[in-house]
Amino acid sequence: MLPTDSPDGALVYADWLLAQGNVQGELITLQLARQVPGRTPAAQRALRLREEELLVRHAAELTGALPADAELCWRGGFVRELSLKLEPGGAPLAELLARPVFALLERLVVELQREAPADPLLAAAARLGRLRALHLTTGDEQALDLSAFGRLHRLEVFTQGTVNLGPMPDLELLGLTAGGVEGLTPRLQPKLRRAVTDRAGHFEAFRGLELYLSEDDGTDLEELEPSRVVVTLVEDGEYPPGQVAMRTLAQNEERAFLLFEPAPSELKRALERLRQLPLEGVITATQRTFVLGGRELTAVELRSSEPQPSLLRLLANDLAATAPRGVLEAAVSGSTSSALFRGHERAGSSVTTWVIGRRELRRAVDRLFSFDPGLNALEDIFLALDGAPPQSLRGPLPKEAPQLPCCTPLEADLSVYEEEEEEEYDEEDDDEGGYLELVESDAVAEVDAALLGEEEPEEDPDDDPDEPHRDAVDADIEELLTQSPVDLDDEPEEGMEQPLELPRGDEPVQPAMCESCRRAEAVETCHGCATGVCDACLTVVWPPSCAECRSSQPAA
Repeated sequence: MLPTDSPDGALVYADWLLAQGNVQGELITLQLARQVPGRTPAAQRALRLREEELLVRHAAELTGALPADAELCWRGGFVRELSLKLEPGGAPLAELLARPVFALLERLVVELQREAPADPLLAAAARLGRLRALHLTTGDEQALDLSAFGRLHRLEVFTQGTVNLGPMPDLELLGLTAGGVEGLTPRLQPKLRRAVTDRAGHFEAFRGLELYLSEDDGTDLEELEPSRVVVTLVEDGEYPPGQVAMRTLAQNEERAFLLFEPAPSELKRALERLRQLPLEGVITATQRTFVLGGRELTAVELRSSEPQPSLLRLLANDLAATAPRGVLEAAVSGSTSSALFRGHERAGSSVTTWVIGRRELRRAVDRLFSFDPGLNALEDIFLALDGAPPQSLRGPLPKEAPQLPCCTPLEADLSVYEEEEEEEYDEEDDDEGGYLELVESDAVAEVDAALLGEEEPEEDPDDDPDEPHRDAVDADIEELLTQSPVDLDDEPEEGMEQPLELPRGDEPVQPAMCESCRRAEAVETCHGCATGVCDACLTVVWPPSCAECRSSQPAA
């Protein structure tokens, strides 16, 4: 029996697998069940825990002997995305990809190590009938013949050699860094609309593309008539005004956005309400609805000429009451290696807010929308937003580069970028564009006070800036909160919004404490909520779980 993407057909296939004692049948059933709307958060969590338990116990049995550093994305009971590094003389990829769990593989990311030959890989990958995205990296000058991949929608190649493309009638995105390219013409790739490259000259025969350039190779962009150009600013170049969004390295690394299921009318009303707020500076909004991990989602990014760290959350709070499942608020900082993912989860008429302060976008999306968005989800979201034209919320749209910075709640360490671009910073420019001093502030209270006509609350000199701030908590409740365990991943208290920063290489790493008792050192990670747990709080039943996660699992 052959697998299928149809939900009804997939369930029939799952029953057939279960009848043969194949655990993949239960995995298909669980992951499809999580897609059914209307389940309570507790029911969704129970399904997620059982799904994770199956993968921990049986993933290696289902996929075979993959390299140790391989990454997989499971959806609907099948591996939909696979990323791995191949060494010369490694395991035959053709035998691994022939396994049933790879029958619906959609995206393959491969890095060839130490001059590993590409031909065996390409021959095996060409037999994957559902493959729609291929990302290939080589470190040598071997020629790559990709003419057999006519079904691809997305292709990214990084090599020093020559790439032969051939007919690809459905190709929409091409990422190309290569010594040379053959077979790249509008006749062979008629649907191509996005190009990510270091050489715009490769695409001189195309018109109306979205171009994402890492540098200026001297190509006259006016002749290409691009619909939009995004350039990471390294040094000033001659670009057509009004067509190019030039971005400094800092602006490219400090990003924040909202993610939710499409609700165009609700978004339009929310942006209009945001437009009426007493804000300062020039403010723009960029929105795009696109497919992420097989699901249609909408992403929104706000940019401002003035610091607006709370603006994104105000929009999230407004949308959360009407968006089908709620809203995910995400922020990442390349300078501090920190991240903040705040979910505004809707259940009926109520909205619950939780926080994940780690660089785990996939886990945050999976919790709110009940699916894995993919191995390169963050890159896919940024690429979608970069290609969309901004709309004005306040003031005129900028007509010249560089682009406005993101409205992000995270504090940036701009000294990282100053060291890399020391010769390019101008003190006068810094004075004019004061937003470069991104700072963390009590922004939500600031804007709320402005809306209510209240004065700004005074700072308490006894407050510790490294601890979460709780307003109007009496001494008894504060003592109780201090003694109680707080799980940032599952049920955070209001105000627990400080991102967890990854340790820097020059700082001592402190031992992690148990999130359940907060007294002993964590020795294991809970498979349910991914928090550290000590021996005393760890359940003895596999998989390792904290007491709270184990109690929420359905009885065997």
